[in-house]
Amino acid sequence: MKTIDYSYFIERYNAGEMDGAQKTWFQKELEGNESLQKEVMLRRKTDMLLQRKDIQDLRGKLNTIERTRKVETTTSGNSNAPRFRYAAIITGAIVIGSLIFQYRPMNSQQIFDNYLPGYASTETSRSLEPTYDKAVDNFNRKDYLKAIEGFQTYLKQQPENTRYEFLLGVSYMEIKNYPDAELSFNKVLKKGASLYQEQANWYLVGCYIGMGQKEQAIKELRKIAWSESIYRTKAKKILRHI
Repeated sequence: MKTIDYSYFIERYNAGEMDGAQKTWFQKELEGNESLQKEVMLRRKTDMLLQRKDIQDLRGKLNTIERTRKVETTTSGNSNAPRFRYAAIITGAIVIGSLIFQYRPMNSQQIFDNYLPGYASTETSRSLEPTYDKAVDNFNRKDYLKAIEGFQTYLKQQPENTRYEFLLGVSYMEIKNYPDAELSFNKVLKKGASLYQEQANWYLVGCYIGMGQKEQAIKELRKIAWSESIYRTKAKKILRHI
């Protein structure tokens, strides 16, 4: 039997670049595969260390440039002062321009459009679960009001099921009912470890942004940004704009 080389998929998974179907497949591959789980965690830690090293390298390069500039200014006297002055002005303009672009504030809708797109469901109907079948069908058709009714009915039978609770939260979020969405996502988080933990935490941030709870959103974003979540890169980007 041919062994799957997971390297490519691990990189995409950790970078948050997988689509819904690919992510669902990979998460199933992770279940019960302790070796693969360890490899994913190792890659995440390595990425974080490399990011810190890049920052240290950049600081070192900037310090070297500054020392070189000072030496050249001292040895060349005032004859080249205008050249250095103009170079400094141009460099400063580029840096300031990039910072303005990078840290430009965004409103809630812009953040949603750029970083919190609608959830791509990979759920399929199951003939043995008619109530859930109907809810999923409605969800996939973006008839979220009927989907909510179906998920609520099903959760009365299986209140501990994180999958249905998460999809209920997404349905609420799609109709901008952020308070009820927040309630569902918090239930997923309180129920303990599941495949929907990271996603629930991420969409919870969207609820806070949608409700205008900026401080709470920033608090959660900082936790995600310095965690090993697959959403940490997006969290850092939002923090620059919020």
